[in-house]
Amino acid sequence: AGEVACTGLHGANRLASNSLLEALVFAQRAVEPSLDYVVRSNIGIEESVEWPFPVVPTVLGVSQLNEIKHITALTRTKLQKTMWDYVGIVRSTDWLEIAEKSLAQLELEWEDHLFQFGWRPCMVNLEVCELRNLFSCANLVVSSALARQESR
Repeated sequence: AGEVACTGLHGANRLASNSLLEALVFAQRAVEPSLDYVVRSNIGIEESVEWPFPVVPTVLGVSQLNEIKHITALTRTKLQKTMWDYVGIVRSTDWLEIAEKSLAQLELEWEDHLFQFGWRPCMVNLEVCELRNLFSCANLVVSSALARQESR
């Protein structure tokens, strides 16, 4: 949180040690209100231990995991093509709306495939986590571009 705080604390002279300082100081400042909220709310700390911990999908068979990796690789290629075709340097509202719908449909289909092969929400895998992050970034780029009309 501190690393991306854009505080301007050090002006243009932003060196690695300055960045570290911001990461430490402003991350702490960012988390303090959240901790205060949890303390004041009815949410007990003991309830948070009931959340499932991330697990490596060792319960899946080799063929299931290979299929999940294959589907994930294909979906990643489709995501990249969608972004390249509709969210490039030259943008239009129509193209961005097509991209928005395509991304939503693609992500839904991908997640359906994952669950069909035994994937569970608490499971983690490098390729799956990367693609989830790519979907998040792609959706943010598209929604930001739709909101900022002067860039089209």
